[in-house]
Order: sequence, then structure tokens, then C-alpha cells
Amino acid sequence: MAIRNSGWTISAVNGDGWPCLLTCIRQVEVTLLPDGSEQIKQISLQIRDPRGVVLRPKSPGIFVNDFDAVTYWSADLQAP
Repeated sequence: MAIRNSGWTISAVNGDGWPCLLTCIRQVEVTLLPDGSEQIKQISLQIRDPRGVVLRPKSPGIFVNDFDAVTYWSADLQAP
């Protein structure tokens, strides 16, 4: 078993209409099976705003910063 991390950015706009990039961080557990293939299980997925604050997913492509009451929208195909 191994832990694998990956990260990428997605384009979004905030509640004021300003474009920004959100950071996606995924952590998965990878298990090597006897036939040589891998079994992958997602452990966590975080979406962070430009300041690094973790966002709450509201629905596909919509993320909320509950502390500052800011909503972000993304139509990026890489958005979780």
C-alpha cells in the first residue's frame, strides 16, 4: 500500500465576478494487486481558494468559503 498525492489548478470566478485559480489536492491510497494492476481508493480531496483557505463543495463546479461568505463558480472540465 502506498499513498499518492496529486494537485492541479482550475479556473473559476468569485462572487464579485473576478477570475481566479483554485487549487485541487487529491490524496489516494494505492494497493498493488496480485495481477500487477493497481486498486485506487480516494482518501481526500481538497479545493483551496487563492489564499489557501479550504472550500466546501456545494455542488459540481460550485465551491464556498464559509468563513468569508464567498462563492466560487467553475466550468473547468478538470473541476471535481
